[in-house]
Amino acid sequence: MGPVHWIVVVVSFVLMLIDGYDLSCASFVAPLLQKEWGFDKASFGLLFSSATMGTAVGPLIFGAAADKLGRKPVLLLGTIWFGLLTLGGVMASSLQQMLILRFVAGIGIGGVIATAIAYVSEFAPKRIRATMIVMGVVGLALGGGVGAIIASKLLATYTWRSMFWIGGLAPLALALLGIFVIPESPKYLALSPDRSERLTALVRRLAPELNIAPGTIFRMPEQTERFTYAAAFKGNLAVIVPLLMLTTFLAQFALFFVNQWTLVLLTSGGVPITRATWAPGAFQILGFVGALAITRPVDRFGCFPIPLLFIAAAAVIACIGIPGIGDTATIALSGAAGFCIIGLQFGNIAATGQVFPTPIRSGGVGLIYGVGRIGSFVGPGLAGLLIAAGVSLNTLFFAVGALMLVGATAGFLLSPRYARHLR
Repeated sequence: MGPVHWIVVVVSFVLMLIDGYDLSCASFVAPLLQKEWGFDKASFGLLFSSATMGTAVGPLIFGAAADKLGRKPVLLLGTIWFGLLTLGGVMASSLQQMLILRFVAGIGIGGVIATAIAYVSEFAPKRIRATMIVMGVVGLALGGGVGAIIASKLLATYTWRSMFWIGGLAPLALALLGIFVIPESPKYLALSPDRSERLTALVRRLAPELNIAPGTIFRMPEQTERFTYAAAFKGNLAVIVPLLMLTTFLAQFALFFVNQWTLVLLTSGGVPITRATWAPGAFQILGFVGALAITRPVDRFGCFPIPLLFIAAAAVIACIGIPGIGDTATIALSGAAGFCIIGLQFGNIAATGQVFPTPIRSGGVGLIYGVGRIGSFVGPGLAGLLIAAGVSLNTLFFAVGALMLVGATAGFLLSPRYARHLR
């Protein structure tokens, strides 16, 4: 880990922090939007899932583009994209306008996440690759917690639009800085001899002690095929990729359901919004701890920690659904759920960043992450429909807890196959 590695990790971390904030900021102001615009509670599901629907589309588009155009330009383009669209939320005057803006912003948010996973993994030393990937993208878990803290302070004095001013201007400023600060991926540069001069300059920054002769050509010991969906399922990947899709889908399903509907569960019970926002805040902050906690086990044991966290998540989520446990217990359980579920999310991210060869890494990561992100809007959206049909929110927490056992089964099937693939 030299200075360039730390630049990559820190810039990626801050970008993911902003990403997480922008992705969740609508959930913090949802009760205020309902009061101003007069929509019913069932529409909360649409509001919660609009941006996350976009994050299922973005990785498929931006991931494939990053394999063709480079990691850095696509990363910066996506950052500018979602910054401008989040800033547009300041001018929204109806639920319909906000839903459209959130969806299109989500395309950029999801594309940036998938590209960042591939980007950081291509700088990471092999023995700490999972750790460095998570270090670079763990800000995603903390972003929602930061948003909760900002919301608890800001919304007592200012309107809901203040949340979108912050969410729009911050990524634009970071994109401007990134133009001058972050380098292109060395593995991407190595895919073409035409980029050898740029790669030589970068390698000298990464390892100043090396004596690189003029005209040196760098090559990747991998096939240089372009990304196709068929290439993402070749050999061992034919089984590993579908299992990673399933575990990512279920982790995303639970993450967005618990994070967004726990707030509604509390406010429906008469808890003030300034108090209720501590539930998603605890979820995100302890989720950040869970993401850090899983890094070294994944480097040492592969995917084996993933099914264990699914089992723990099943118990905790079901307990949130117990009627009458009080707001303090609900907030504490929300934090415990965050530790398990976000730990799962980043365990999946660390695994996904390592399974593909360089020529198709961004596209492959985008494929798994894009399909998995479908769970992020199916979870809260399906909950909204079931609540409108008369199903109690408490019952839904029990059902999602049971669903986590499916994830545990998939994780146990994935673990030995993933280990053999890396060897």
